[in-house]
Amino acid sequence: MSLSTLRLSPIPRTPRQRVYGRAEQYFDITAPGARSSGTQFLPSPVADEPTNNWSAEVEAAWDKRLGEGGSKKILTTKKRMDIRWWLQHPTAPLPSGSKAEKRYQANIKHEARLYELQDGQVYRKEHHDNRRGEVVPARYAVCYNDAFEILTTVHEQLMHPGSDTVFNHARKFWHGPSRDDHAWIGARCTHCSKEKVQKNNAGVTPIQSHYPGQRMILDLMDFRHDPDGEYTWIWQLKCHFSNFVWLRGLKAKSTDEAADELIKWLNDHGEG
Repeated sequence: MSLSTLRLSPIPRTPRQRVYGRAEQYFDITAPGARSSGTQFLPSPVADEPTNNWSAEVEAAWDKRLGEGGSKKILTTKKRMDIRWWLQHPTAPLPSGSKAEKRYQANIKHEARLYELQDGQVYRKEHHDNRRGEVVPARYAVCYNDAFEILTTVHEQLMHPGSDTVFNHARKFWHGPSRDDHAWIGARCTHCSKEKVQKNNAGVTPIQSHYPGQRMILDLMDFRHDPDGEYTWIWQLKCHFSNFVWLRGLKAKSTDEAADELIKWLNDHGEG
């Protein structure tokens, strides 16, 4: 099949045209033994119906950002298609055409050596990252067509953490999105915006304490995005005066578990 024929072929279903509620369309690339054949190379959906944390205007702004070169490593649809063609026909001669087209295809043919095909899809090959000093496994090459869907879904699956947390997780499985891309998505998430407003209310009255134990603060810290085995929450009790902190691991955010740890603390440190 030639490049021109490939470009004129019917475009396969894109993630934005997916039908919600049909689980076989999704591919959880993080699942052990998962196969990507016949799927859309996306994380499993958070819900059967799409969420409204990003509006159509935000998606349009994302497309405009990509079109203006806002992300350097996310592949355009044409570039990924051309890379796949050269991976399928590595010994083919350069196509006829203008000098500029031949130069472009020569560059794509050379760049295609960094990629490989897995189930007919383009993956960045396993390579050694000299800057981080680690071996990076083969990862699915994100394209303009599926970048927005992948970034927003990962952001939601990780429970809306900071962009650094999302980037460090996503870079293990997808090639292309940068830290700035994840930060852009997170900054326009409706859920995250509401959380920031609630955390930054004006008119805060200072709380004062004058001796240890006068005022104790109990809090549960959400670590579901980075669990330690079966422990997904951290029980934290803090003395407001001394800033001394007691920490305990919890398996779930429940009243019973939190109360049990408080009773244990009172038995060890309480008065009377």
